[in-house]
Amino acid sequence: MKHTLTLITTLSALVLTACGGGGGGSDSPVSVNPQTNGGNPVVQLDYDYIVFDNSKETNEEHDNGYPQNRLNIMNLDGRNIEILPPNVGGDIVETYEGSTGIRRTVGGNLSYARYGVISYEKEKKDYSFYQGIPSASIPKTGTATYKGGAVAFRPADRVVSKGTSSFNVDFAQKTVVGEIDTEKFGKVSLNGGIKEDWGGFGGGNFQGAFYGDNAAEMAGEFTRHDSNNPKNTIYGTFGAKKQ
Repeated sequence: MKHTLTLITTLSALVLTACGGGGGGSDSPVSVNPQTNGGNPVVQLDYDYIVFDNSKETNEEHDNGYPQNRLNIMNLDGRNIEILPPNVGGDIVETYEGSTGIRRTVGGNLSYARYGVISYEKEKKDYSFYQGIPSASIPKTGTATYKGGAVAFRPADRVVSKGTSSFNVDFAQKTVVGEIDTEKFGKVSLNGGIKEDWGGFGGGNFQGAFYGDNAAEMAGEFTRHDSNNPKNTIYGTFGAKKQ
C-alpha cells in the first residue's frame, strides 16, 4: 500500500477531524512480536494522513515519509504531536490547548492503532489520520464483528464530528462491510474486501488495515463525496476492535 500526504487548500473555509488507544497517552512503542535494537522495541508503523491547509491556494500530493515507532506520536510538518495527552481517556477524546492552539478529536478505544483529527487552530491546518502496528498475520477463515469509533471532518467549514463505526468481516470470503454513523453528518456505508497484495482492506470510499495480534483491531479512512454540492463532502477516520 502506498502511503501519501495530500495537501488540500482552498480560498474558502475548509473542514476536518483526528485517534487513540488503550494505554492513555504513552508514547512508548506498543508492538506485536517486535524486532529489537539494543533491547528497545523497533516497529515500523503503518500510517496515512491528509492535511487540509486553509492558508494556501494549491493542491499538492507528497510522500509523507515520517517513519517512526512511537504509536502515540504524529509527526506533523516536522513537529511531533502527542496524540493522546496523559491522563485522558474515552472512546473519542476531545481536547484543546490554548497555549499552542492544538485541537484534538481522537479515538481512545484502541491498543494497537490511533486515528482521528488534529488541528492547528492558529494556522488553520487540519490533519485527518490513522496509524498503527500492522497484524503479523490475518486470519484466512471465519468471521468477526468489529465495533468502535469514528471522527469525520467537513473541509468547507472545518466542522468535526464524533461518531461510531461497525464492521462485519468474512475472512474466508475476504469481504468487509461496515457503517460509519456520525453525530453531525449522518451515516456512511462501506463495502469492500480484504486486499492481500498490501495486507489491508478497502472499497470505493474507504481503506485501512488490521492491527494487533490476529487482526484484533482495524483502522482506516473514509470519504463521502457530494457531487451535487462539493462543500458537503466529508473525510474521516475510524478505529474498531474485534468483539
